[in-house]
Amino acid sequence: MSAALDPIEPTITLDRLHPPRTAFTPRAQYADGPWVFLAPFRVDSAAGLALPVTGAMPAVCHEQLLTRSARQFFEQCGVQLDERLASGLVNTYATEEQAYALASGLADAGYRLAGPYPIPADRIPPGAALVPNDLYGWLNDKANLAELVAPVDARLLPPFVLLDPDDTAGLLDAFGSEAVFVKACVAGACGSGVDIRYCVDEAARRAAIAWLAGGPPHHAVRVERALDLRTGWGMTVAVLDDTVAYVGSAMQLIERPGEQCGSRVDPACQPPVELVEASVAVADDARRRGYRGVAGFDVAVTTAGAPVMFDLNFRMVSSTPQLLLHESATGRVGTAVSDSFDASVDGPLEAALERLAPFGERGEFVPIRLWEASEASDNISLITGMVVGDTPAHTTSLAHQLRHALAVH
Repeated sequence: MSAALDPIEPTITLDRLHPPRTAFTPRAQYADGPWVFLAPFRVDSAAGLALPVTGAMPAVCHEQLLTRSARQFFEQCGVQLDERLASGLVNTYATEEQAYALASGLADAGYRLAGPYPIPADRIPPGAALVPNDLYGWLNDKANLAELVAPVDARLLPPFVLLDPDDTAGLLDAFGSEAVFVKACVAGACGSGVDIRYCVDEAARRAAIAWLAGGPPHHAVRVERALDLRTGWGMTVAVLDDTVAYVGSAMQLIERPGEQCGSRVDPACQPPVELVEASVAVADDARRRGYRGVAGFDVAVTTAGAPVMFDLNFRMVSSTPQLLLHESATGRVGTAVSDSFDASVDGPLEAALERLAPFGERGEFVPIRLWEASEASDNISLITGMVVGDTPAHTTSLAHQLRHALAVH
């Protein structure tokens, strides 16, 4: 790292966004997240998104997230992990059994266990989970969106119908010939666009019916009228024992309807205060039900200027670490905007990180999650981070330069 650049410090760390004596032990089961996990190894890679921002919170993660190449690159770019590693705050595992043994040890020491996905109840001591799995499942179920949002303001809900999984006629007829989003409803983890289909005509709806029939189990289908959105955000809130805190918002970068391709933090583009207040109110309802920890809500403003809430994720979302690192990452180089960056590369990380090193040393790229290629990941390495620039055009240009350097298109 250039001596001219200060280390990167999160604005606030996850230990302060959770109740006291909470540990980050996110190892879920692949079978429990068929509507979110794109491959089994991603169950283990998910924890890497939190590592730069866990602070004093004990954490458990897979050893492929903290290889020698990854640790050196984090340090080179100003993301300081070594002190926490040396103090034993972060423990790594190689096998599933080791992961749950570490989690159980933390529970025996008096920690409650948190993570973005539910931890199997039969692999940890009774009552150890910060959020009970049945509550996690209910809150994250798209079928329950209206029950959480309507008491705050029913006008924030997009028009929708809930259908039985086998109601083919209802899916074809809902909202006539208008474009719709078809969403699979499950009690539990979902996301990454895996559980959504955008349908513009009858052919697309019939394709969605076939997709649902051939996919994982789901107990309902949510059909929403596709609203014309001007801007959407992923909004992060923290639910503590006695209060709810608004953390911040990242603008959603949309490649095509229903498919988010990234997040942008731009002080010049923030959600209206009524959406912030509504999100805090929804989160406070979840607090009274027993939820604790970080949550990420998808909100937007339509082209007509109407606010809308269309998805509630009671877990840390991919934009949360970017939000927590944004102020420090931009401030140390005198810029204002950050964009998320994701790439998959064949083979080990070392060669790819060497090509990214100049961007990291200049403060233009900040790594967040580095997953080393392994047999389990079919020899694929993951690089997740953020690019930092003066304007959205600048960050877009930097992302193109990074992809060119990695030969990823």
